Amino acid sequence: MNALQNLVDYGIIGLLLALSLWTVAVAVERWLFYRRVDLAHTSAPD
Repeated sequence: MNALQNLVDYGIIGLLLALSLWTVAVAVERWLFYRRVDLAHTSAPD
């Protein structure tokens, strides 16, 4: 039973770590995209 509990604990921690890395990757990708957007060449919606 203790082995199963350790497996679940490490699985949850691993999942949280993977999702945290995914969040950082998405934030960096969005930052790089918005850094390239030139607002002078975009028009306002009508």
